[in-house]
Amino acid sequence: MTSVMVAPRARALVFPSTLAGYAPLLAATPLQHNGRNWLAAPHTGETVRLLRNLGVSAPAPVLHYYDWAGGAPFEAQRRTVAV
Repeated sequence: MTSVMVAPRARALVFPSTLAGYAPLLAATPLQHNGRNWLAAPHTGETVRLLRNLGVSAPAPVLHYYDWAGGAPFEAQRRTVAV
């Protein structure tokens, strides 16, 4: 299963270019780093859903950007929201 990296400052997901055929569907931009080709796509719920349907393990955006109203949720709450 392919996994992704999260770029929180850019609010983007970065994943290997093996999914280049799906780049238009994911609104992905090609990148090159250390001689390897990557794709970067907006880290949204829709992008995560599409990647998961393609068999890519992508984390939910709520785990990275939600404020949680200034508090800290229990791990079970985070997992439930992230599904």
